[in-house]
Amino acid sequence: MKKNAVENIAKRIYTDWNKGEFSWEELPEYRKDAYREWVKDYVVPEFSQPK
Repeated sequence: MKKNAVENIAKRIYTDWNKGEFSWEELPEYRKDAYREWVKDYVVPEFSQPK
């Protein structure tokens, strides 16, 4: 998947999930995979950087 596609899917999931619009179990596998990639590539490194 392209980087922008993964990021867009992940942001949409994050936004909708926080609104309570769906549960993790309801997501198709490709969306779960995109979210996991986004967390691994964007979220974890951001929190791993020294402050």
